[in-house]
Amino acid sequence: MKLGDVSKVTLDDAQKRAKIIFGKVAEGKDPANEKAEARQTASHTLGAKIGDYLQAKVATMKPRSYEETKRHLENHWEPLHGLALASTAAPMSPPRFRPSPKKAGLSPPTVPARRYWPSSAGQ
Repeated sequence: MKLGDVSKVTLDDAQKRAKIIFGKVAEGKDPANEKAEARQTASHTLGAKIGDYLQAKVATMKPRSYEETKRHLENHWEPLHGLALASTAAPMSPPRFRPSPKKAGLSPPTVPARRYWPSSAGQ
């Protein structure tokens, strides 16, 4: 298990880190395994999967739509890149990306159509 680069870590810092690691071992934990699990978890983040998503969509999207989607995912969503995919469930999704109530088997809200679509009579 590495404690850090010799040119960047002081002796005191290395001793502190070693005490922490030995303390975990004394408690019956496996620090090397914890580190490996952390790396595995980090690969399941939104930022790590954006490239896979874009690669899958490039063939099915129009060029301009693809460019805009890529720009949004890589630039505007950058603060979310570190989030684990498990934490990016539907409640975080904007309403326009949620399935429509009709597709989910729910009845649509009852709202007069003219409120949204003016009639040809000019009402």
